[in-house]
Amino acid sequence: MSRIRTWLIVSVILNVFLVGGIAGALHRWKGEEHAMLAQQHRNIRFAAQELGPQYRKAYAALLRQQQRNAAPYAKEARQGRQYVAQLLMAPQMDQQAIDLALTRIRSAEFEHRRELEESIVAFAAALPFDERILLVQGLQRRGSFQLPGAAPSAPPH
Repeated sequence: MSRIRTWLIVSVILNVFLVGGIAGALHRWKGEEHAMLAQQHRNIRFAAQELGPQYRKAYAALLRQQQRNAAPYAKEARQGRQYVAQLLMAPQMDQQAIDLALTRIRSAEFEHRRELEESIVAFAAALPFDERILLVQGLQRRGSFQLPGAAPSAPPH
């Protein structure tokens, strides 16, 4: 009887650890999934979520066009990083060439960001005032236009 009792206790302990491990893994998996969803909804494309359907569609088209326009900048930056990696692996490191390559990478990234922001501002300028406010609020919550304080509720006088 005592042998059965010992095995029963060992079995219960192992099952508790097994259930705890599964529960912990599920909790962690759900937490990571939630964090990924939260990050996705911070994406600039969700800034127009509150706009009317026709404006959401136009905003999505604008972002798709900007993504196509960004391809040369992304390619230039990627090639620049590969070049920097090659320079760093060389027996004699050429700091001047590295600095020049890093400057070109930053310039490509800056140009892409400038074009994106200018196109969003031009899009916002063409919106009716109420829709523009909704877009600005969305950009403050989800985009790169995060400003201190609340979004404007009335035009400046």
